[in-house]
Amino acid sequence: MSEPLTMAIDAGTGSCRAVLFDPAGNQVALAQREWSHSVAPGVPGSQVFDTDRNWKLICACIREALEASGVGAGAVAAVSTTSMREGMVLYYSRWREICACPNVDSRAGEEATQLVQTGAAQDIYERAGDWVAITAPARFLWIAKHEPAVFAAIAHAGMLGDWILTRLCGTFATDSSLGSSSGMFELSRRTWSEHVIELVGLEPDVFPPVHESGTVVGGVTAAAAAATGLREGTPCVVGGADTQLGLVGIGVVEPGRFTVVGGSFWQHTVVLDEPVIDPEARLRTLCHAVPGQWMMEGVGFYSGLT
Repeated sequence: MSEPLTMAIDAGTGSCRAVLFDPAGNQVALAQREWSHSVAPGVPGSQVFDTDRNWKLICACIREALEASGVGAGAVAAVSTTSMREGMVLYYSRWREICACPNVDSRAGEEATQLVQTGAAQDIYERAGDWVAITAPARFLWIAKHEPAVFAAIAHAGMLGDWILTRLCGTFATDSSLGSSSGMFELSRRTWSEHVIELVGLEPDVFPPVHESGTVVGGVTAAAAAATGLREGTPCVVGGADTQLGLVGIGVVEPGRFTVVGGSFWQHTVVLDEPVIDPEARLRTLCHAVPGQWMMEGVGFYSGLT
């Protein structure tokens, strides 16, 4: 195959996968590994994302996809990442992971209830467009209360798709679509909310720079090349949230389009040209992976897995 390929790496709720595409968008090769998330001992509702184990599964997917394609790593022109929304990774300095959780971690139910009772949840919703039940504000408050040493050690925080990118190229970055699923955004500005960050007791420099999807932010490091089989220096591109990139992939980039995106969860979505917030808080609004666009959705939990 003489044409260059691109690779997408996806960390989903129930599995990870690496997919190679040709320039026309045709799938050339795919490799997938299922994974599960353990419960933290003594922590009801918790689910833990094992970064060491799951990075090995991602590396296996990358190597298998490269082998299945029948071409060498030199044929891969660029690599990008995506993931489930809401899942997050906390780091010490120098990108060493402290802990991580998937989107379905619900340990912070009590903290979410307190945010609702005090009116802070409404404040967050009006800024970030998202509920607090499984997003970062309640989780940070839970960590501050139950694991204060961990909270004090947080140097960086990012989303799961960002974590894969950091593992590949050593760069700390996010995009508006994935970053906004944290519940820590100012939707109107498509970036982190200093108000919400202050509310949970952190500093703005804990969170990564926000780029638009498609921005090249580094190259595959020597260590990542050895682990994955990718060529050292392969351009690493900021991706985004799985649902929003799914919409881009099928051409839903015009305001007013209603679409159902099915995966482990099902999202019923409509694309917007302004950050509309549901006054009754029934729906969530996130940034689309297209500059100047947003996406409102209702979520069906575990529909695909069921």
